[in-house]
Amino acid sequence: MRRSISIIGRHARPLCENAHAHGWRVAAADGFNDWDQARFAAALTPGGFGETPETFLRAWETAPEPLLFCAPIEAAPEMLAEAARKKTVLNAPVAAVRAARDFSFLREMALDGIRLPLSSISPNAPKTANPPKVPSIVKSSKSAGGTGIRPDRGILGKDEYRQEFIHGESIGALFFSKAGRCDFSGASVHINHGFLYGGGIFPAPLSSEVTRVLENFGARVSAASGMTGWWGADFILNNEAVWLLEINPRPTATAALFGKLRGVDLVAAQMSPNAAAFDRAEAAGVVGNMVVYARNDFTFRGSAAWFEKNARDIPHEGSHINQGAPVLTLYAAAATAAECRAALERQALAAHAVFAAAK
Repeated sequence: MRRSISIIGRHARPLCENAHAHGWRVAAADGFNDWDQARFAAALTPGGFGETPETFLRAWETAPEPLLFCAPIEAAPEMLAEAARKKTVLNAPVAAVRAARDFSFLREMALDGIRLPLSSISPNAPKTANPPKVPSIVKSSKSAGGTGIRPDRGILGKDEYRQEFIHGESIGALFFSKAGRCDFSGASVHINHGFLYGGGIFPAPLSSEVTRVLENFGARVSAASGMTGWWGADFILNNEAVWLLEINPRPTATAALFGKLRGVDLVAAQMSPNAAAFDRAEAAGVVGNMVVYARNDFTFRGSAAWFEKNARDIPHEGSHINQGAPVLTLYAAAATAAECRAALERQALAAHAVFAAAK
């Protein structure tokens, strides 16, 4: 009998594809509901890009258990608590999810080489001008993937906060915690489209000192919060300084790249009773992905053909794509990160040429 799993999140496709590849029967609620999602999972809801997080996260009520939530469950701990009371949920405990987004907790974790950018948190922040004292950005506690981030002009909206802007290389670190043990599984170099997440390349080349700092950070967070399973944290590396941006208490985009490179069953590991859930043998080379954002308005064609080219997150046939919107995700594998990035950029240029001709 095939194992079953329900996966729920704004962008559940990568985890659904990993689970499907390892023989799981997958049901999913996905905020994008792209054409290729149906190749990996049965839809729990119609889905759709414009839906609020609460709309598709609520799909847990009718989803067969066990449940595994992706982003932005960290923005809905009360919903996670309700789901965990009524069904089998594979995510980290609610207390760990709340701790991950508690800035007082982040400050406590900013030790041993970890720095924390200045931030201003206020549930009822005024919307009048309040110029920051340092270069800052505005972020929302309810968003994921960089949506809604903008330069700070001194005005905060509902659920928004400001964070000091740190120059450097953006990385997503991946951790796995079980039975009192935390393993640092590596990090991906982020490919950003402005402030929006635009993909990543795994593994990132890290110095021995940065690796040590991240390993100790993971152990510290895991012990203090009770984190379990896959989780991640975003950092900026600046001349060997490690700046913590946020903790993501659930399987991350980096986990999907890790699973793709190493052939790891992410769901089986999440369900395992201990940290020895998968083969940690090093895999040669790197793997990466890149989100292509539209440079012009056009009508999308050739969904099946793009899938055969190993593209993912593919629009439905005949979809109207607006300039600036995400179109699809490209993948590449190579011997080095530089070669992988170059391969992704070549694919992106070819895609943009096709989309420009489709106007």
